Amino acid sequence: MILQVKEVMTENPVTIEPYQSLMEVKELMRSKRIGGLPVVENNQVIGIITSKDLIFYPENRLVIDAMTKEPVVIEKSAYLFEAYQKMINNKIERLPVVDDTGKLVGIITRKVIERYIGSYFDPMTGLPKKEYALYKCIELIKNNKPCSIAFIDLNNFGELNKKHGHVVGDQILIKVAEILKQLDESMIAARYGGDEFIVIMPFEEEKANDFTKKLLTTFENVQWPENIDLKCAVGIKEVTISEKTKIFDDIFYCINQASLKCNAIKKHFFQKSNDDL
Repeated sequence: MILQVKEVMTENPVTIEPYQSLMEVKELMRSKRIGGLPVVENNQVIGIITSKDLIFYPENRLVIDAMTKEPVVIEKSAYLFEAYQKMINNKIERLPVVDDTGKLVGIITRKVIERYIGSYFDPMTGLPKKEYALYKCIELIKNNKPCSIAFIDLNNFGELNKKHGHVVGDQILIKVAEILKQLDESMIAARYGGDEFIVIMPFEEEKANDFTKKLLTTFENVQWPENIDLKCAVGIKEVTISEKTKIFDDIFYCINQASLKCNAIKKHFFQKSNDDL
């Protein structure tokens, strides 16, 4: 499941007040072995000060002189991906974590996030796993944008593995991933598991179907390892949400519907292949 900030943040972080001296900051950072401190006044985060800030000011100056005012913060209910994107966009290494009233409840660092984010990516193909795809679904829905899921399943992949070996099978999966990585940046492709992939598209179902036809044409024109004639099935389902409290249930339901459509297409493909024999 997708982790939220509150699940991995450091609770009750060490803080500093705006009118303490930078000498106190320096000593606090040294004794606690930390590189940054939220600046708090009346339980509200009004700034952040890091070890880099101390370079430019003498020790007898006050925190308020050296701190970064109105720092970027993250709500505790946010997902790790959102916190990570904020850090990248703002080129920062840590985020104060606040509750819905703006009160400081924790702090999270880029190093901690990257430790968890790594587990969301498939080491063989380099594609994100399904958790990241789910996050992108949620992001589109929260922004009131259309969202469709393409569920891609490689036909007869188990038999290909047996006939040509797992090395060739892995080469096929990597090749599929390379194609999916070249999609428009508005779309997110992920490895769902085994020989199954999903693509999250900011389209309504009709446009998603048009895109899928082009993707299938791309697959047909690829030279696969061992000159294998690779076929795949794709099921499309537009995501609809009944209640915000059931968002995960509804997304998984839509993924399952796309998967069932995919299975029906595969069944038709194998039936046709048998009839042609």
